[in-house]
Amino acid sequence: MNADIFKDQLPNSDRAEQYQWVDGNKETNALIAIAAEFIAEELTVAWFRIRLVCHRECDNEGKNMFSASLTYMATEQDDYHTWCGLDCLNAMRCITEVLKGKNWNEAVLFITQHKGISFYWRSPVA
Repeated sequence: MNADIFKDQLPNSDRAEQYQWVDGNKETNALIAIAAEFIAEELTVAWFRIRLVCHRECDNEGKNMFSASLTYMATEQDDYHTWCGLDCLNAMRCITEVLKGKNWNEAVLFITQHKGISFYWRSPVA
């Protein structure tokens, strides 16, 4: 899959060049696929693409705080619609494992019906 295919759909797309595309190993790809499965199985309406955006903040004591947002497109021409997935925490656990040891503050998982999965992440902006 082309790494730049979703650059215009990344959050803060004006800073899309700061994202790194994950082209991982077998274990990393398996974790990303599991995260996608957790999310995709929950959406009960017809969809074309799902986007999970995970945020990580580190406080002064070194504790991590995580948050996420889920959106989907019903068709390729549609805008993103917000929804709440109950299994988002399991997907986030997979993503944090993939990014273990990396200095990241945002990760984006795209799941596109019949086309596959793409995963991007970026470091905090200095």
